[in-house]
Amino acid sequence: MTFRQYKAYFKQLAAMLPEIKSFVHGGSDRIMSASRSDLQYPCFWLETPGMAPKKNDAGHATADRIGGIVILMNSPDADPDAQDLIWEQTEDIIIKVLAQMIKDSKARKINFDVNSAQVDAISTLFVDNDFGWRMEFKFNSDINLC
Repeated sequence: MTFRQYKAYFKQLAAMLPEIKSFVHGGSDRIMSASRSDLQYPCFWLETPGMAPKKNDAGHATADRIGGIVILMNSPDADPDAQDLIWEQTEDIIIKVLAQMIKDSKARKINFDVNSAQVDAISTLFVDNDFGWRMEFKFNSDINLC
């Protein structure tokens, strides 16, 4: 899976979810600049992945892409009940994302390592009072070192 394919996969996955209103890819600078302009919630933020190259048992070069997805919603005030509702709603979305990734992995559309997934709560991200969930994961893909 190339970088372009990686981004396209998650953009398509986000588009499959009717709850998602915005898709952002990149580092924190991109999500922060978007949050001050036309970002709509819930937002699907695909972080730029890292890569850990390695050689498999057959002598081919592969890489673990280490990625992250954040599902965010905005809380207009500091009401704990509203924030809890946001965590509940965004957790439902991140679970749908995880389920689709598992399904696509079983269908061999992607090589997702479900055992590598870690999901953590996000609170008061940036100045916009955003809440949600972040999932970190690994994909394995062949790479061309020539």
